[in-house]
Amino acid sequence: MKLRKRGLEEPRCVDKQTVSCKRPENCINIKKTKLKNKSKNQKGLLQNIKSKILSNTHVKSYTDRVNNSNRIKKKKKVVPDDIFKFSENNDPYQADNLYLKLSEDSSYHNEYIFNKHIDDEKTLKHQVQLYENMIIYLTHICSVRHTIGIRTFYLALSLIQDIFRRSVIKNEDAIMISIVCMFLASKFEDVYPLSLDNCVELGDEQFTKADVALAEQEILAVTEFRMVRTYSIELARQILDTLEDNKTIKQICDIICICCTFNPLISSEKPSVVASSIITICHSILNQEVDSKIKKCLSYTDFKNNNQIIEIIRNHIHSNIPELYNKYGCFRKLIEKVADNELFSFVMKFIH
Repeated sequence: MKLRKRGLEEPRCVDKQTVSCKRPENCINIKKTKLKNKSKNQKGLLQNIKSKILSNTHVKSYTDRVNNSNRIKKKKKVVPDDIFKFSENNDPYQADNLYLKLSEDSSYHNEYIFNKHIDDEKTLKHQVQLYENMIIYLTHICSVRHTIGIRTFYLALSLIQDIFRRSVIKNEDAIMISIVCMFLASKFEDVYPLSLDNCVELGDEQFTKADVALAEQEILAVTEFRMVRTYSIELARQILDTLEDNKTIKQICDIICICCTFNPLISSEKPSVVASSIITICHSILNQEVDSKIKKCLSYTDFKNNNQIIEIIRNHIHSNIPELYNKYGCFRKLIEKVADNELFSFVMKFIH
């Protein structure tokens, strides 16, 4: 499925003068090769995707309104609706287990991603549902490409969130954006990353390798190339937020993550390596072992051999953070948003 030439629509603000952080006016404009029977191919692709999702044992995409007689068998590919169709009833398909929790976390995502640049209620409702459906599609990609790790899913999701924060995504663009975001994340994280051929295959050959390569450049430009800067920190926060129940560890993680954003050497490392190092430090501060579920998310990362990056993080916090904390009020406010002064002092004392 191809993106239209207009690409992502420019976000709208209620009052641009009052927005504290001005959104970039970049738009993704993807040039594509022409294909015959575009609408028919797009509909068939979406139908096949939904059929595969419905037949996958790891995905719970049935709703209460679906009768047993209408359920889709694994071999059947044609279904009535596509997964990215906007419903006025706001009844999107939901993923199971981890993905269900992600899609239902509206208290965080809706405010952080959408509310600051969308003032139309109907558009907001559509974007929230489209975001949830794109989570389902990322799940589908993980189910058909078993070399993709959960850390890659998180990284792709962060990239999609970045695009939503800056643009209004249309239904017809959703598949291309989802595939390219997974492609970008896979190159950073997977032992056997997705190839351009894999992307074309996932899109049912509705776009070419040249389309994918160009979309990759445009998405990186729209997101200001954040893939190479702070996604490792977001990866650590997302994993702990989903799999860790200890609130103190999450707060310590937030403190260390904020501190790490001021060091380009740390943020240029491989995202999963930095994430595992931050998680290791968080648990060591409380004298706890890293949970096996968390280790599984970073399955090929050796926690024991991250001593070098751990030492860099410790030295950075020890040498630079006290001065930054005392000098800049904005930095202190960032810390105060995630933890109280007592916990911050405890972390600093431990690092010292």
